[in-house]
Amino acid sequence: MSRIDELESLRGIAAASIMVYHLWYPRFLQGWYRVDVFFVLSGFLVTSYVLRRGGETGFWPRFYLGRVLRICPIYFATLFALVLANPYLPKEFAAEGLLQYLTFTQNVQHYWKGEVPEFHWQFYHTWSLAIEMQYYVLWPVLAWILGRRGIVWVAPPLIALAALARACGLHPHVLLGRCDGHLLGALLAVFLADRAALRHRIAGYRLGFCGIGGIGVGILLLVNLGGTPAPASGGVPLPVHESLTILSGAVIYTCLVGFLVTHAGHPRLQILRSRPFRELGAISYGVYLFHPIIFKGVEVMAAWCSVTQTLLVQVVMVVASLTAASLSWRYVERPILKWRDPLLELFSQGVTRRIAAMCRL
Repeated sequence: MSRIDELESLRGIAAASIMVYHLWYPRFLQGWYRVDVFFVLSGFLVTSYVLRRGGETGFWPRFYLGRVLRICPIYFATLFALVLANPYLPKEFAAEGLLQYLTFTQNVQHYWKGEVPEFHWQFYHTWSLAIEMQYYVLWPVLAWILGRRGIVWVAPPLIALAALARACGLHPHVLLGRCDGHLLGALLAVFLADRAALRHRIAGYRLGFCGIGGIGVGILLLVNLGGTPAPASGGVPLPVHESLTILSGAVIYTCLVGFLVTHAGHPRLQILRSRPFRELGAISYGVYLFHPIIFKGVEVMAAWCSVTQTLLVQVVMVVASLTAASLSWRYVERPILKWRDPLLELFSQGVTRRIAAMCRL
């Protein structure tokens, strides 16, 4: 698929929304499920990419190396920085869970109601990255095997299973308890895969997205009448109505993504194609990864300097997070992404030499 600027901007808005939620969470309605925007986008983009190009020569090494180079460098750099700084922090944190964070398996103990090893609280939000990495390992190959028809048959039962598992007590910070967003995005990718037919069905899609979106909004309003608080990271499993809240939120995000895809390039969406929004989308990963750590660092520095102006501290938190993410994108993430093709070429040459040496033997 060609790059859709509107989706990149949506990713940036979602990351900024999560950052604001962590800044003013008591007053920022239900911000804890905004991360599902990323899951829906991943489900849609990955499934579209696999269905469109999965049969090409060299696709799978390019795909997986691209995912590793996109996620791992600053993730591990941030993780190692926390570990190295641990002895010098005002309050040293427990590091029993380090191995799981190194392998993107954090929180797997929730599957069997086990005790999750402790780790730095400012890195707990990477549970979503662990879910993404596990999804990248499992779903692309399965989607390629199933094909479009298979996905249509397999995805709906899995969506229902995820919602039911949450309602029955499964914690939402594991793949099975949060895969409904990915699978809704995958279904959207199947429905929008045929670009030729899309031109003739565009009116129907508009009505369908609006209708499904309206249902999602209705469910969202209904299940939140009780005004229940967001779940704590180590709290009890989500009850039924909060499980439905996550599902309805994912439905709304799916409709939004579908709307943006079918209306990409529309003059009324020009603001989402503007440079500020596109740049926010480019740095969204860094914003999401860095901001809890930066927030805590600024808070400690403000206390050390006896700064009591809350608004000033909050402004510094946001500016520092955006600045760190921008520097990371410009000097670390974007340059590393350019290594993909040279690394693949080097790897293929090495394999060719080994095969030639074995043939000579």
